[in-house]
Amino acid sequence: MRKYKLIVFLIFFFSLSFLLFSQNTKTANVKKSDKEKFSKEKKSEETKSEDGKESEKKKNWKSSLFLSYTMSKGNSAGAAYSGQAQFNYNISGFTFSGSYEQYYGKNKEIVNLNKGKAFFTFNRQIKDGFNMSSSATYEYDRIAQLDYRFNYGIGFSYLKGEKTSKNFSFTTNVVYEIDNYSVPEKEDRKNFRLQMFAQTNINFLQYSYFQASFLYTPNIIEFSKDYRIEIKTSIKFLMTSPIWFKFSMLNQFNNTPPSDKIKKNDLTMVTGIELTI
Repeated sequence: MRKYKLIVFLIFFFSLSFLLFSQNTKTANVKKSDKEKFSKEKKSEETKSEDGKESEKKKNWKSSLFLSYTMSKGNSAGAAYSGQAQFNYNISGFTFSGSYEQYYGKNKEIVNLNKGKAFFTFNRQIKDGFNMSSSATYEYDRIAQLDYRFNYGIGFSYLKGEKTSKNFSFTTNVVYEIDNYSVPEKEDRKNFRLQMFAQTNINFLQYSYFQASFLYTPNIIEFSKDYRIEIKTSIKFLMTSPIWFKFSMLNQFNNTPPSDKIKKNDLTMVTGIELTI
C-alpha cells in the first residue's frame, strides 16, 4: 500500500513539477518576447528619431550654386561668365546666411565686366518675426574703378511667412563703410550709412520660384545726395531635381560715382543653371 502511495505521490510531484516548469518557460518566453518587442520598438523609435534629426538638419540647411557662360565670335567676339553661391542655416532662433556673386566678361580681348560681391547676415530671433540683425558686405568693381568697399553694421529685421510659399523680409541696419577707389582724384571715404533691405520670395507649385530684392544705402549725413540703390530679380524653373534653369537681373545705381567717366547706372542680366541642395 505504501508502495502505491509513493508511486502516486511521485507521479503527482513530477506532474506538478512539469506543469510549473512549463509555466515558467512560457513566462520566460513571454518576457523574452516582450523584451525583444520592446528592444525593436526602441530601435525603431531611435531610428525614427535619427531620421527626424537628419530631416531637421536638411530643413535647417539650404544652399545653391549658379553658373552661366556666354561666348560669341565674329563682329562681337567676346565671352562672359558669372557665378553665384548662396547658403542659409537656421537653428534654435539663430539664422546665418551668406551669398557671393562674381561677373567677368571680355569683348575683343578688352575686359568690360569685372565685379563681385559677398554679403553675410546674422539674425537672432527676439519674437515671432522680429530679429536682431547684423550684416557684413565686401564688394569690388574694376570697371567702375572701385578697388573695394567694406561695411559692417547692426540693426533689426522682420520676417513674415517664413514657412509658406510666399514670404517677405525687411532689414534696417546702421553700418560703418570704407570705400577705396583707383581714381587718383577720388579720396577714399569712411562714413556711416543706413542699409535698408527688402526681399520677397514666391514659390509657384514647387516647379517655379521668383525672388526680388531692393537695397537702399544712403549716407546718414548726406541722405538725399549720396546714396546707392540695388535691385535684383530672378526667376527659375525646375528642370529635374535638383537642377533649375534660372534668369536673373541686377541693376545697380550710384548717385555719386567716383568720376564723370563712370555711369551712375549699371545693368547686368544673366541666364544659366542652378544647383540646389
